[in-house]
Amino acid sequence: MEKPYLLIVEEQNEITSLVKEITTISDFDITTISNATHLRKALVEHTFSVIIIDLFMPESDQFKLIIDLADIRCRSSLIFVSGKGNMLLDVARKIAQAKKLNPIGLLNKPIQPEALKEILAKAP
Repeated sequence: MEKPYLLIVEEQNEITSLVKEITTISDFDITTISNATHLRKALVEHTFSVIIIDLFMPESDQFKLIIDLADIRCRSSLIFVSGKGNMLLDVARKIAQAKKLNPIGLLNKPIQPEALKEILAKAP
């Protein structure tokens, strides 16, 4: 059976490493990228089961990124991450839902491994 693909979109290496360690245990085939420009390219090249996205990425507005995902009809399960608090995460989820995307979880930084594992367990 083929492993599901997971994309980590995060510019901070230490957070990418932590998420990668947690998701490896969950048996995903993992790709990591560090900016929104690479996100668009990765989505053209692969279909990901889950995308973990830091909402504050260089070269991108956090809400435009969500709209871009909707424009390309992204069907991946989305996990939004932010160090800016719950309000931003809630707004991001509402925009994603309004745009017919599939947000399955919200995580504040620093990421708690158990919280991420719980969200990943819900992924299709």
